[in-house]
Amino acid sequence: MENHTKSAVTAQAALLILPSLFGFFCTDVPYSAAGALGMLLAVIPQAAAVFLLTRRREPLVFPPKLLQICRIGTVLYAADLTVQFRGLCRDLLLPHCGIMLLLLGALLLFALRQPENACGRAAELLLFAGTAGLILLPFAAFGTLRGIALFMPDSIAAGFFRELRHSGGLLLIPLLMQRQSPQNARKGLAAWIIARGLLLPLLVLFGTMQNGRLRGSIGNPFFLLLARTPLTEAIRTDGFWILYAFACGGLSIAACLRISARPHTKPLQTLLPYCAACVLFRLLPPARLLLTTAALLTGAALPFIHQIKRRCAA
Repeated sequence: MENHTKSAVTAQAALLILPSLFGFFCTDVPYSAAGALGMLLAVIPQAAAVFLLTRRREPLVFPPKLLQICRIGTVLYAADLTVQFRGLCRDLLLPHCGIMLLLLGALLLFALRQPENACGRAAELLLFAGTAGLILLPFAAFGTLRGIALFMPDSIAAGFFRELRHSGGLLLIPLLMQRQSPQNARKGLAAWIIARGLLLPLLVLFGTMQNGRLRGSIGNPFFLLLARTPLTEAIRTDGFWILYAFACGGLSIAACLRISARPHTKPLQTLLPYCAACVLFRLLPPARLLLTTAALLTGAALPFIHQIKRRCAA
């Protein structure tokens, strides 16, 4: 039972981390120390809110209407990740973006037919693979780091709002943590906060010192970092990270749809609103910004307002 609980906590943490990690892979803004500071400042209030959410000793329980709002927001977030998935295909100059989208659709149909814990187990494996890749990444690169790049001017506010755009885990928290004990919820949420507030900003600082002089519209900064990191040809990791980024994106989208679905919902009933949202976001980019922002703010505020009401009533 103890091993099962630990596995469940790890799976929930992985399901929260992977969408944020995929958003980090898809960004096209050059790295800077100011951007890393903005990321940290965006995570701090979320960490404080998560701490307040898990202070009670009773299991986390949310009303059905709140969960329904989070389900709708999660579908919108999955559509937003799909637009980013397509953008990553273009950034990496893939010759057949349409084929990648067809493969993504096949993955979604397959994932929605699987048990609820299947996405969690797959997310665990991807998270461990990504951790191993990040451990390998800095080796042999310390000699080419340039600390002077950390002082290049940039906007802290831009980094702050970019990180808020990657905070879709706020919509997943009520759906994943429903009826979880505060102790288990706190462990999973702490891993999510540490990954976003510590590991990713450190990776941005590493990229800043490695290729901080390259500014402007130069392409995807993470894969540019891979191209400039002086690893030997025997252990080049570019191919691994390309496969990993798309696997991370596909699983994140599938997990969002699987988590948002009710227990006995058919796959097509989940895919139809998702496809409609994808078409809307593709044709009207302002609608994508407005709807996803509104969903994130609503999904972030409602669980904490509910917990505060419960505490005042108690």
